[in-house]
Amino acid sequence: MDRLTQLAAKLELSPELLSQFKRDHSDRLPSTRISGVTADWIVTLLAKSAQTTPAEFHDAVIAGLHEIAAEAEPGIVRDIADICSFDSLLRQDCQMHARQLVDWLHRQSSAGSRFIDYYLGTVQHFNRLTSLSIARAAYIARAVRIVRTAHPAWSVSDVTTPTTADIHDQGASVFSFRCGQTTFYCKPRNGLTDQYFEAFQDEIMVPSGAIRIGVPPTINVGDLSVQKECVSVTRSAHGSVDREMAIERYARQCANLLLSCWILGIGDINGENFRISSDGIVVLDTEAAAMTVLDPRLEADAYYAVKARILNDLFSATCILPSPDRYQSGLFDFSMVTEFLRAWCRDASETERFFATLLQEVGVLQEELSKKTEVVRSFLTDSDPDDRMSLRLVPRPTADYVHLLKTLSHPAVATTPDSHIAVLSALLESANVNPWIRVVVRSEIAAIGQLTIPVFHVTYRGHDLISGSDGPIEGFLGRSVQSEALERIARAAAVSGAQLEAIRLSAFTGAALFMPAPIIAARGRSAASDGTLEDVIEGIISHLDRTALTAEGHVFFPSLRNLEDQVSTWGITGLDLYDGVSGVALFLSEARSVERYASLPAFRRLWECVEAGMADAIASDRDLPIGLLNGLAGMLLTCHRMGMVPEILIPLAHKLGDAAVAQNSGDIQADFSVGLAGVVFALSHLHALDASLQDPIRELGRLMMRVDGASPDGGFPNEMFDGKRLGGFAHGDAGIAYGLCLAGHFGGERECFDAATAAFERESGRLRDGRYFDGRSAAPSARPLGWCFGGAGLHLAYRYSCDAHGGLPLSEAFERSLETFFDRCTVDTDDWNLCHGLGIFLEPDLNGTVPVRLEEFLAALKDDGPRQARDELSWRVTPSLFTGLSGVGYLCLRRLYPECIRGLLAAPEIQSASERCRPA
Repeated sequence: MDRLTQLAAKLELSPELLSQFKRDHSDRLPSTRISGVTADWIVTLLAKSAQTTPAEFHDAVIAGLHEIAAEAEPGIVRDIADICSFDSLLRQDCQMHARQLVDWLHRQSSAGSRFIDYYLGTVQHFNRLTSLSIARAAYIARAVRIVRTAHPAWSVSDVTTPTTADIHDQGASVFSFRCGQTTFYCKPRNGLTDQYFEAFQDEIMVPSGAIRIGVPPTINVGDLSVQKECVSVTRSAHGSVDREMAIERYARQCANLLLSCWILGIGDINGENFRISSDGIVVLDTEAAAMTVLDPRLEADAYYAVKARILNDLFSATCILPSPDRYQSGLFDFSMVTEFLRAWCRDASETERFFATLLQEVGVLQEELSKKTEVVRSFLTDSDPDDRMSLRLVPRPTADYVHLLKTLSHPAVATTPDSHIAVLSALLESANVNPWIRVVVRSEIAAIGQLTIPVFHVTYRGHDLISGSDGPIEGFLGRSVQSEALERIARAAAVSGAQLEAIRLSAFTGAALFMPAPIIAARGRSAASDGTLEDVIEGIISHLDRTALTAEGHVFFPSLRNLEDQVSTWGITGLDLYDGVSGVALFLSEARSVERYASLPAFRRLWECVEAGMADAIASDRDLPIGLLNGLAGMLLTCHRMGMVPEILIPLAHKLGDAAVAQNSGDIQADFSVGLAGVVFALSHLHALDASLQDPIRELGRLMMRVDGASPDGGFPNEMFDGKRLGGFAHGDAGIAYGLCLAGHFGGERECFDAATAAFERESGRLRDGRYFDGRSAAPSARPLGWCFGGAGLHLAYRYSCDAHGGLPLSEAFERSLETFFDRCTVDTDDWNLCHGLGIFLEPDLNGTVPVRLEEFLAALKDDGPRQARDELSWRVTPSLFTGLSGVGYLCLRRLYPECIRGLLAAPEIQSASERCRPA
């Protein structure tokens, strides 16, 4: 039974209709040109429209798909079928509207724009992870057009708290629009009382507020009026009214609509036809009409919160586009900044003039902004008393921004690196200019009351390493340290071009523990107070150098090149991420971004040894364990973070993927530490460098699902620690569930998400029932704290998994088990390491989301220093990442806790070395 037949049977599609479809259209759409997902959409489309839609509608859709498939990526075919399926739900004259839609998409694709084939084809998996992605913005605009085309009088009005029965009763005329885990309830105006309308369940967002959309007459869509707001009926996943979530999502929808109109060619956003009026209404003027995306009738608290979010998202999404007459494609590949500069600036002198002009414009903006500091501060205070919905002027780095820094600092781009640094410094030091803004040609000034702010040409930002709460995680900075982030980024502008080149792009996986800090820079604290971050890093580095980096009986340096091929219980002797050189290198790669650390002789010696040793290790032909913490996957991740070139990394990644896929399923390990989940994590980091890694990721996801249930008590087998059932991120089902979510996202295996949900439920049940083993005791632990074995790991895995998928249908019992667990946390251990100790509670993605009494942990760390528990496994002070000083320093780097510095410096292992290495 082929794929189409299977799906048709599942949808109860008549065999006659399926046979007719194959007979009429299979020869026009060869299976080799369309993906399985596309086939699914085609059959689903037929099933939904079979009984009420004329047969001509099928012909129109298939004809359009055939035309597009001849020249486009399979992802485009899928997208068109997706839209046509949405159109068929409207059940009114579908033939005409399907043809119109397909014709429009075909014109867009053949007009030279790379938007359709690039964003909805090649990197759709990339955009799906962002809360404000181009793909989603495009879905919104297209859905608005389709709705208006099919129903000229269409309107959506407010419904007051519908019941479950109302929602599912077709006669109640209640329509449901979903965005992630939030549902907007609406009802139509013109007698459409017999339809339950649910469109693009996880993609489309139909906003509340007064929205008028005008488009060029060539598309002939007309006006869409969406009246009032439905904040009061927005519900959380558990059915309770969640007003804050509604406000935040509403603001994001407004910003999305505004951006999507520009993306799809509705007007040209610039200083003449894009403005923010004095009453805070964001307006886009086009040739036909105007769009208002904020309703001033909202009550005061919602109004200011929405206003703040819109402004933030608009400026966060800002970067420059070349003018159409200079760069005909209209849009350029965001990852190809170098190509853009070469196409736009004809020679070096023009590039030089460009940056000179840019620097002048930025200077003007800085002068204007400096006059309005108090206004900005009062605006923030008024709009967000609890700091959860504030106008986030805090810079949050993106992959695009990091790539720009690397590109601009490259001598091949232009001959004026000093100008580049000056421009970037000015941008970073401006409180209202987000570093997402890569470059601008000119800037307009838009008045918001008495506040003057910069307005840039708006396109859309690339992938976020940090994003909002309804998409990827708030970010490893965490909500509680947003105020510190601005200072950190601003100070970072003083680094040299060489340091900018050292900043490495880490592909998105959502796992904050392994993401690089944007640029590490210390606060301006004097060494006479609590000590500075520089002191800590210098002390740790000198400690590592002084002790020749030895721990647990393994010699890390300097005999790395002569390392014998020994594999212990813990994996690669001396090379692994857990307690070997890879973990130390991960910490050193963060410190390397700061010029003061990189210039230390001890640091330089260590870094050279790390580079040489890692290069030798990955060039060897020996068989290595595959694991992340204890094998090749961890080395691969570290090499990527160290900045090794793709020519070295990609073959290693494929070698890792092949080795993992080829394992015997009877002896396979699926966990994050030594098994398949860690391999998926490492490969997903390099997926942006080589899209073909999707294949091994997909196979690994399937393999993980095949071994699910092999354990005697359900779930995945784990042979470590005498076969005891271990919990947590590194060894339990929590990390496996996260790996499944990554496999589902990057590999396209949707069934992985169901398996991940089941794994999370099993894990929380063990935690709730006291069946967690922490690996250091023969009996189950009632309250394991740590990342690798404990509840902290379960919580972080859940957070990261939601970011990879947008939300999993987990039970209320799951969330209650997490909250109950963390509410019982107390400081009763001397173990401060990142892996199984209290160090993990410095992780920004952990604190602030659960009621952990972080102040207790910080106070203890400040007073006692990085002590290690000395139990039966003989943990002791080491330089390693997961069990030693590198991990503590790594987390302090990312959190910038100066109050913890005294405790770190008090460690006898580093105190004398810190004094000896401190620069004059």
